[in-house]
Amino acid sequence: MEKYSSVGRFAKLFGAGGELYANLRDTFPDAVNKKEPLFVKIDELMVPLFLATFNRRGQKGVVLSFDDIDNQTRAEELIGLDIYLPSDKISPIEEDETDSFVGFNVTINGEIQGVIEEFIGSDMNPLFSVLVDGREVLIPANEDFISGLDVEDNRIYFELPEGLIEIYMEE
Repeated sequence: MEKYSSVGRFAKLFGAGGELYANLRDTFPDAVNKKEPLFVKIDELMVPLFLATFNRRGQKGVVLSFDDIDNQTRAEELIGLDIYLPSDKISPIEEDETDSFVGFNVTINGEIQGVIEEFIGSDMNPLFSVLVDGREVLIPANEDFISGLDVEDNRIYFELPEGLIEIYMEE
């Protein structure tokens, strides 16, 4: 079974013909082959979407459209969904890049705020030590948990599984 990794997220509509704006992660490949599909997860199935257009907007943004999505109604269904590629097609985040996130502001699950205090390198389970409300919270340095990255604003966005952050917030 092929493994997929999230490489971006559809953010908003961009035009009337089914165009979308998406935020890309660092793992998104530099070169795009329009003959190879991007994927979205719908009902736990990976659904291929074939690119019609792909126009980068800066380092982290892209305006794109797909062959079978030609109107706002169909495109709107993709907003908020992650964009996936087979794991063997993505650019891995190198440890030295991960270490450079120290000092970044953090938003966890869209609401909790913190700051990355330290990167704890380990081959088995690298972690970010994040200071949240005076408490240390350990977050796995796993690209599946990173939902967005804004280098200009020094901010990293995490979407963590239910319960992971709560164990640190209990008194």
